[in-house]
Amino acid sequence: MLSRRLFLCAGLSCLGLPLIATAEQKLEFGDYLVHYIALPTSELTPATAKAYGVERSARRGIVVLNVQHRERPQIGLPATISGEVRNLLGQTKTRQFREIREQNAIYTIGEFSFSNLETLSFRFDIRPQGSTQQTELRFAQQFYINRE
Repeated sequence: MLSRRLFLCAGLSCLGLPLIATAEQKLEFGDYLVHYIALPTSELTPATAKAYGVERSARRGIVVLNVQHRERPQIGLPATISGEVRNLLGQTKTRQFREIREQNAIYTIGEFSFSNLETLSFRFDIRPQGSTQQTELRFAQQFYINRE
């Protein structure tokens, strides 16, 4: 368990995500694990945002998903991931999702906009490549605009 958390922290730090924001959020289904996090893009370092083509802004967020096999949690798996981010009025807030590959890590990321104190609902359909197992991930999160 600890090694999986360390892998997630190491992987997210490769993306320049702060380790304080990596409280483990994961979904377990069948033979697979899905680690996920959503945070404001202003939390990314400028260099990381530039490297991945992510717009840093107090009003933009990023969601990162990583699929792993239970028997090989150190290696990210390719997966078909589709979904959406919606506000409480049902308005879709996402741009397009895209895959990032780095060494043994594979992430799917999506950017979205938000307002101060806005609660967003996230929904994803996830199917690891080559698997018949599929799952749905749902979570909600409130976002704040950091005015520093």
